[in-house]
This record gives sequence, structure tokens and C-alpha cells, in this order.
Amino acid sequence: GKYTDDEGSYKTAYDSNFGVKLRQLWTWRKVKAVKTLVDAGYAAMFVDASTVFLRDMREDVLHELFDHEAALVTLSDFGGASEQHATNTGLIAATPANKDAARILRTWLKREDLEDKDNTEQGVLTWEIAPKERENGVIIKALTQVQAPNYVTYEFKSHLKSNGDGKLGKNEKQRGEERQQHVAGLVHAAYCGCVDAKESFMSRVYEESKMSAKELGARGLKPEKIEEKDCDVYDRKKFLNMGRAPWD
Repeated sequence: GKYTDDEGSYKTAYDSNFGVKLRQLWTWRKVKAVKTLVDAGYAAMFVDASTVFLRDMREDVLHELFDHEAALVTLSDFGGASEQHATNTGLIAATPANKDAARILRTWLKREDLEDKDNTEQGVLTWEIAPKERENGVIIKALTQVQAPNYVTYEFKSHLKSNGDGKLGKNEKQRGEERQQHVAGLVHAAYCGCVDAKESFMSRVYEESKMSAKELGARGLKPEKIEEKDCDVYDRKKFLNMGRAPWD
């Protein structure tokens, strides 16, 4: 609605006091949602709306939670050498089967402070909670950019499975089986600013995921103007040309 479109962008979030509080409110609510379910005895996974699923990610997440005994599973952010383990809370997963999960979620939620505009749930987890927990041997797993790329790192040649010369699937069963073959499980619209830019990028990824290698060609679909205007095109180009974080 109006508040999402007008106040939900990164720019507005820091330009207006209302935008700050609104963004903080809805981002901290996902921590509370996961905590509530874990406290009630349920395994939980929260995923941002700004996400395109290319295949079922539950197997990837359950593998980390149960086989690797991760207390939390998140997406990874994208940064320089000091940020390679940085978390992106576009996905948060936890299970009550892990003895540390409920405690970490409780500690995390206590750090919410709506009077501090720099108090983000992602920053608190990445720079305060995760380093201390990892020092004590607790596993907080950030899924790789291979599994879950974002705007800067997504590249259809690397993250999508070629489907030959035909469009994806001739029927629902075949379509489901082939979609499972994509390398990436999801694509997150991090590094796109406004809602319209996120939607444009996600729509492009979704359409590319259904296309054949022949249809995609060498460059894939052309981004719309809003995507080029309000997503981080500069750092994306540097990453694709250099193969590493632009600020390394």
C-alpha cells in the first residue's frame, strides 16, 4: 500500500522519522515471529517478500539445522574480507531441537530499540551476536551466494540450470522436476532500493528461470529502467568483471 511504497524504500527510511520507525518495526517483527514459533516447539523459516524461489530450499536449510547443528540459518551478505561471514536476515531459520536457538533469539530480540535508527536486526546479529556466539562454538550459518545470490551476485549462467532448447517443462510434473535442477535455490533482492526496483529485478529473475539457454542467449533479459536506476548497478558490474567484492 501507500506506506510500503512511499515509506518503505531505503532512502525514505533514513530521510523521515516515520520511515525509520516503520522499517525497524517490520524488520524486527520477523525475529519475533521466528522466536514465537521456536518457543512453541516448531521449527521455523521466515523469508522476505523480496525473494524469488527457484527450487525448494527446505532441504538446504534443514541440512544446516540438523546435519550441521546450526543454531540459526540466514542468508549471507556481500562484502569485503571482514564481512565474508556477515548475515543477511532475508531468511531466518531455527529449530527448538537446537539447545542454543531459543536463547539466541531471545537475546537478539531484547536488543530492539526503536529510538535508535541505526539499530537494525541485521546489524545486531552480524556485528554483536554472531561473533560472540561463534567464538563459543555456536554455529550460525549464512547460506552461500551460490545457494542464495542477491542483485549484485546473481548471474543466470551460474545460478540457473540450462533447460536445453525448449521452455521449462511441458506439464506441471516436468516443470517441477526441472526447476529443482537450478543451482541457486532462491534469489534475494538485496542491493535494490525501492519496492518497484525490487519487483522489477525479481520478475526478471523469475522469467529467466523459465527460459531455455537458447532464449536467454549470452546476456539474458534486459533490465527495466527502474532496476538500472535504483539497484546497485555499479557494484554489480564491478563484481561480474572482477569476481570479488567491489570494495576488496
